[in-house]
Amino acid sequence: MNTNKGFLTSLIFSLLTACDPASSPWLAGEPINLIIDSNLPKEIKPDLVKTAVQDRLAEFGMKVSPYGRRTITVSYDPDCKCPNCMLSGGVSKDMVLAYVNMYDFDKIKICKNILTWYPEEGDNLVYSTITHEMCHVLGFNGHNEVGKGNLCSPGYQDHGHTKKFSKQDIKDICSFGGIKSTICNQ
Repeated sequence: MNTNKGFLTSLIFSLLTACDPASSPWLAGEPINLIIDSNLPKEIKPDLVKTAVQDRLAEFGMKVSPYGRRTITVSYDPDCKCPNCMLSGGVSKDMVLAYVNMYDFDKIKICKNILTWYPEEGDNLVYSTITHEMCHVLGFNGHNEVGKGNLCSPGYQDHGHTKKFSKQDIKDICSFGGIKSTICNQ
C-alpha cells in the first residue's frame, strides 16, 4: 500500500496546530460567548467571573455577547487534572488555583484549591485568578516576571491587586499571535 507521506505529515500538522491559539486568533471587535458552568462552587460568583472576563477582553477591543461565534467556558475541575501545568520550583499541584490547558485554550478550569484561600482573600482572589487565566486564553503560553505588577505572572501574590494587563502582559500576549487587535500594534 502506497501512502503519500507529505499528505499525512500536513494532516498531522494541521490537526496539531488547530489547538494552537495562533491558528485561530481572537479578533478585536468580535463578540465572544461566555459559558459559565453551573458546577462552580457557590463561592465562585458567576457575575464576578463574567466581569473578570469582560474586563480583560475589553482591553483588546472585544466584548462578551450571547451572539458570539467563539466561546470561552469557565468550569470547575475538583481533581485539578491540569495535564500540562509547568510548575516551577517550590510550587506543587495543590497550589494551582485554576488552569487553561494549552490544547484547549478557550476553557478555564477552576481547581478546588481556590476554596482553601477564598475565606482569607475573598472575591479578589476569584477575580484575579480569572484575569490571570485570561492571559492563557488569549494565547500567552508562559508567565511574566514576578514582582512587576503583571497579571500574567505565576503567583496570586504578584497580581492580587492588579486590575489591568501591564504593558509587558499585552506585549507577551500579542507576541504569541493568539489575538489580532490594534492594541498589539502599539
